[in-house]
Amino acid sequence: MSVRLAPAAIAFVASATLVAAAWRREPPPLPVDRSSDAVAYRQACSRCHPPFDPQTHLRSEWRAVVTSMHQRMADREVRIPPDQLEAAIRWLEQNGR
Repeated sequence: MSVRLAPAAIAFVASATLVAAAWRREPPPLPVDRSSDAVAYRQACSRCHPPFDPQTHLRSEWRAVVTSMHQRMADREVRIPPDQLEAAIRWLEQNGR
């Protein structure tokens, strides 16, 4: 019976190592953009996580994604001014897929 557990244990350790390596991987660099909307995006979104590449989602998906994240931020009492949040969404929608 222990012979059958060895391959499963090896597979588990290997997959856990891959997950850990992926987790530590640096996010891809964002497009160079110094517009006020891009600055608002980086300031607002980097409060909780590294900024995402806008190509991660379709342009039409970003408002729902940010709205969901904004709700989680509110649960943690992280506040973002509405105009900054709207500018961040606008930038994501302009630069999404």
